[in-house]
Amino acid sequence: MTGADADAERLVLEGMRSHVIDGVIFSPLTLSAAEIAHRTDHLPMVLLGERSRSEGFDHAAVDSIAAAEAMTEHLLRAMQKLLALPDPPDAVFCFNDLMA
Repeated sequence: MTGADADAERLVLEGMRSHVIDGVIFSPLTLSAAEIAHRTDHLPMVLLGERSRSEGFDHAAVDSIAAAEAMTEHLLRAMQKLLALPDPPDAVFCFNDLMA
């Protein structure tokens, strides 16, 4: 784990040894697409996430908007079931105010 630290992410890009591993799945949070494109290791790499899209690499991302819509719909159906109970809850506990 790089902890979203640019130096740690650069170390991953530059420190890979092809005789030890066959490929890398990498989710850079701070590096630019240019930094990723200029790496010296030629090990196969797949990038994850919506940031730092670089030409020449496979990329996997989540459709965040569609995922948020699906989660919201799920929570609405679940809440409707709770409220339809003969003795519905009078409160819902959430982890924090943002989630509430």
